[in-house]
Amino acid sequence: MLESFNIEGEIVKPPQDQSYYIQFKEDSTFSGKSDCNEIFGNYIFDLDSSLIIMQIVTTKIFCGTQSVGEKYFDAIHIARAYKIEDNKLSIYYGINSKLNFIGE
Repeated sequence: MLESFNIEGEIVKPPQDQSYYIQFKEDSTFSGKSDCNEIFGNYIFDLDSSLIIMQIVTTKIFCGTQSVGEKYFDAIHIARAYKIEDNKLSIYYGINSKLNFIGE
């Protein structure tokens, strides 16, 4: 589950009534969800902690003005690295920006 965005030092949390998640599967595919849309695709994890997201497909439902779904999907689309520590996943994208997930 997405706990927060860290966008160039600013922490942004999704609204409490919205849940965002991503699941990486062993067959190099992933799926995820924003408050009202879904995302699917393929990925490559490298031993040096780099992450490549490929062949992304998303649904395109309008989620409302409070949604951070578009920012979430944009961040996943440009992901470049990851780190797993203490049941938390960080996905790095852009300059000094990351998605912070907590495992369930």
